[in-house]
Amino acid sequence: GVPTGGEVNIFINHAVTFSGLLPLGSDSFLINVNGCLSGATSNDTLTTGATVMANYGGINVKEFQTSDDFLNYGRVNVTGNYNQSGNFWIYNGGMVDVDVMFNSSDSVLNDGELRCAQWTIGGLVSGTGKFCVSGCFINTGGIGGILDICDATPSTPCDISGVIAPSFTYCVASPRTGVSVACSATGMNDFDHEKVNVSVFPNPSAGNFS
Repeated sequence: GVPTGGEVNIFINHAVTFSGLLPLGSDSFLINVNGCLSGATSNDTLTTGATVMANYGGINVKEFQTSDDFLNYGRVNVTGNYNQSGNFWIYNGGMVDVDVMFNSSDSVLNDGELRCAQWTIGGLVSGTGKFCVSGCFINTGGIGGILDICDATPSTPCDISGVIAPSFTYCVASPRTGVSVACSATGMNDFDHEKVNVSVFPNPSAGNFS
């Protein structure tokens, strides 16, 4: 079933669809490899304040907001805006696609790929992955690591600027195209993943297992 937000631990192991606003706050929130959480319409919003949220499967929503640690090994498709606070990790093979604005006010470690139309940075960004931005790129935080950053429209007043380490690679990307993140009963299509070992504590635990 659809989580209500009052659970201690939330585990999603198959395709789950919600409508409207889904606010989730829990100690842990795990979307497994075969799991997918999707909005039923073009106007659905997911907000999470889980102490630790990990996605190994898929997320499809209009608006997305995280306010605590988020670990992404899978795919995230946001057709509107993604407002991120709390630490955000995109691991190797992870993909995040944001159609409008990615607003990051906390640290981002990207070893995968993130594509968005607009990006505002308020925290520290690092990693070995790739960012592709088709529109405005406003940096009031700091960029480090050995990232590959592509800006399809490099022009003032929203070109790459601010504190940027010399170790990143700058490239001019072709205009961004969307990524279809489709859910099925067996999880994400065409999704490669590494074997994941998951431990639950305490055991036994009171939570919502989907």
